[in-house]
Amino acid sequence: MYNKKSSSVYAIVASDSDIELVTSIISNCLSNNSMNRLTNKNAKDGYLKALEILNNKDIDFVKAGIYQLRSIQGQSIARHAVNYLRGECNERVLLSSLIKDNLLK
Repeated sequence: MYNKKSSSVYAIVASDSDIELVTSIISNCLSNNSMNRLTNKNAKDGYLKALEILNNKDIDFVKAGIYQLRSIQGQSIARHAVNYLRGECNERVLLSSLIKDNLLK
């Protein structure tokens, strides 16, 4: 006889103030001119959708319109936004794809 240990997954859902902070970080990055470069288009599209998801607090992938994005990178960023709202990832994961550029300040 053995004891079967049940595993539990704990989700920590972001507070409204956390969501506002993440939204402002994304907005600041998107306002930088380097985000308008062609090479950053997919990331920009993903983060624009992520802002929409965060503002509307969409926690459903289909209803959020993630699959309307054309690039895998954009869809991935938008999925992270939904997962962040669900408590399945933290803000570091969501913000990890922000463009690292020496012009970003």
